[in-house]
Amino acid sequence: MQDPLGYAGRRMVVTGAASGMGAEAAKILVELGAHVVALDVKPTELDGVEAHIVDLRDPDSIAAVVDAIAGPVGGLIASAGLPGPPFPDRLTAERFYELTPAYRAFLNRVLEWCRERVYDPALDRRRQRVQW
Repeated sequence: MQDPLGYAGRRMVVTGAASGMGAEAAKILVELGAHVVALDVKPTELDGVEAHIVDLRDPDSIAAVVDAIAGPVGGLIASAGLPGPPFPDRLTAERFYELTPAYRAFLNRVLEWCRERVYDPALDRRRQRVQW
């Protein structure tokens, strides 16, 4: 598999990595030679990843997993969906709007962590559109 975007050797964070698009993205990144940090509320059963459980409804869970990620981080693929099983509640419009801010808070926390601890000016030279 070709790696035109240069993922080999990079630490990539993938949310929603236990299933669906997140699992496929994590699998491809591993095949490309990236170090994948796989995050999900469910156990992630992919070979070759550093897996962490995170509940995006819980700020303490978010803080713990962000602190557990060892830098530097070369990218973030945010593909976590809204919780279905093992959560018993059905997804209503009201529930969607309750969960959206929690996910946004998680993404902001990860990006803040990256900016404060592992900012890599080389990324700005290679990708001029990247701004903090």
